[in-house]
Amino acid sequence: MHSSRVTENDPCLVLHCDYPIRNQLYSLELSALGKDDQRVNKIRVPVLPEFKVVGSCKGLLYLSDSSAKGIVYVYNPFTRDYIELPKSTELLHQYPV
Repeated sequence: MHSSRVTENDPCLVLHCDYPIRNQLYSLELSALGKDDQRVNKIRVPVLPEFKVVGSCKGLLYLSDSSAKGIVYVYNPFTRDYIELPKSTELLHQYPV
């Protein structure tokens, strides 16, 4: 999985939308902001029909299965490469913020 291909040449924002349809990802090219030809592209996530975006770093997304299965992936939305991470051996606690 390589993340620098897109982020260094043409920075963009990745947007996660849950309304009106759940689990939609879009990219917005920052170079197109304020121009008439703004590019908003839908990003398809082939690995999970229902997911949460848990985090991101250098263009890679950390996705968690919305079900209670505890499956997590690192996903490159530009190359569509992904890897499933091994399940944690420690009990994870989630606290509301």
